Amino acid sequence: METQISITRIALEKLREISADSREYMTLRIAFLLNSGLLLINQNRYTEALDRVEKALEESLSIQRIDFTTISLCRKGEILIHLGNAQQGITLIDKAILINESLGKNQLSEKLKDEVKKKIGDIKECGINFEAHLV
Repeated sequence: METQISITRIALEKLREISADSREYMTLRIAFLLNSGLLLINQNRYTEALDRVEKALEESLSIQRIDFTTISLCRKGEILIHLGNAQQGITLIDKAILINESLGKNQLSEKLKDEVKKKIGDIKECGINFEAHLV
């Protein structure tokens, strides 16, 4: 994974050098942060993942990319649940899903629900059945 991150960083720097469109660069940077955050989540490296996802959230908000913002919120929620802050995690996940549904982005909403079910499932130690929660 470290090699993937290194290669992606180099590619982003080269793109930044040749790209006149900073929004395009920021979009690719956010995608990189979200994807590397997901890789870290898959490796149970939640603290590192949280750093990436929070940066993605901040940058998504700065360029007003609602899709990336809601993905960031959802992933941050997943991470917080794994770090023992289930209530705040659930709140962020719900917020992400509600934003998408209110904007008619039902397909993204369903994909986020599926991701949460796969990453979180039914964590008994939190005392919450996430499968039932994500109806």
